[in-house]
Amino acid sequence: MDFENNIVHVSRRAQFANWINKKKCKILLCLILFVAFCWPMDVLFEQNERFRQAQMIHWNFTKDLHANFLEYVNLNQKQDREIKKLKESFKATEAVLEKFSDTLAQNDKNTDFHIKAASAESCSELRQHGFTKSGYYQVDLDGRYNGSESMELFCAFSDINPDFDKIIISANLNRSIPLNGSSPFVVTPRYNLSLDQIQRVIQHSNCYQEIIFECLNMPLHTKAVKNHAFWLDKNGTERVFPDPEKLHENCDLHSNFWTLDRAKITSNGNFLPITKFGYRLDGLPPKNVKNGSAKITIGDLICKEPCSYGWTHLGSSCYKFPKQSLSFDDAQKLCEDLGGKLAEPRSITANNLLAEHLHYRNAKFMWIGINDKKEENTFVYSSSGEKITFANWSKGRPDNGGNSRYQKEQDCVDVLMNEDFGNTWKWNDWDCQEQLPFSCEKPMIDF
Repeated sequence: MDFENNIVHVSRRAQFANWINKKKCKILLCLILFVAFCWPMDVLFEQNERFRQAQMIHWNFTKDLHANFLEYVNLNQKQDREIKKLKESFKATEAVLEKFSDTLAQNDKNTDFHIKAASAESCSELRQHGFTKSGYYQVDLDGRYNGSESMELFCAFSDINPDFDKIIISANLNRSIPLNGSSPFVVTPRYNLSLDQIQRVIQHSNCYQEIIFECLNMPLHTKAVKNHAFWLDKNGTERVFPDPEKLHENCDLHSNFWTLDRAKITSNGNFLPITKFGYRLDGLPPKNVKNGSAKITIGDLICKEPCSYGWTHLGSSCYKFPKQSLSFDDAQKLCEDLGGKLAEPRSITANNLLAEHLHYRNAKFMWIGINDKKEENTFVYSSSGEKITFANWSKGRPDNGGNSRYQKEQDCVDVLMNEDFGNTWKWNDWDCQEQLPFSCEKPMIDF
């Protein structure tokens, strides 16, 4: 019985275990639900509050983060705008600075330009500095740092040839002035410079002035009065018009129609400028006195620099003193390339003028354009081959080298300082291959 009961009990256990095994999922679920349902409410509420707080913290953090991000974006955009403005401002500043720099450069250029103009010694020098527009300029003819002050001169620049550049000194009578022949007259030109200033211009220039006398029954010469027309020179000395050597004038006693005579007066006679022009009626027939008429024109004083820029006016020629030292033939060729020739002193005056400039260069030798290459001891001018007409030999020269240590022939001539004879500048024959200073010469510019 007991045995049977045990068997039944075991069988029931097995069945229960089998049921449990089959129902374990459901049991587990129910258990979870039970635990969940039966979990203390305060614990659930506590966990829920924590979750809600965590959510709030997360939301606030997200909100703050978003706000910070927006603020950063706005700040970044603002900074970008400020940077853009700064770039634009910098660019504008750069443009202003560049313009200012250009202005400074132009001012420096203009300043240099005007300094050069203020220190110019001639119209030719002004041209070299870039001044080519005719007009009034301050010119210091004797140099910026020498005695005389600069003066305002009218430089007339040529579009054809710089050698045609002129200085014009207005006489304010460069137009015809009707004159009644029934009375004598004297007209006076009014120059825009003082006589002293004009003399300084003439001293540094070749100048001329023209008188034009148009006439009707107004003769220049008659038997009773030899000279009716006259002009006064710079010293007030009376001069005959038009020319005492002129044998025939157009304006004579019987000129019943308009004609004219003219005279071109140059600075060679040292008479300029013209200070007055007059006409006498003495000895004229009454008919001529009544019916005579004239027009007088005294032209402007026209002056031209005697030498091109870079050439020095000495005596009756222009000279250039190159810095290099060359052989005789090379020096001669260079002078020819410059439009001149090796200097050929044909008087003691010309010789001493060259020597003076040689002294300024602290040199003791200088080639001159004289040689005896073709025939020994027959010295000629290199430019023409003509025999020399003036000589200024040192004692014992020429000697073609003589008994000196120089074995080469000495067929070319130089000027040298002779210390044995009071530092005078004498000629010496020398080896043509020697490298010596030299001077180039060319004629003065003519009108």
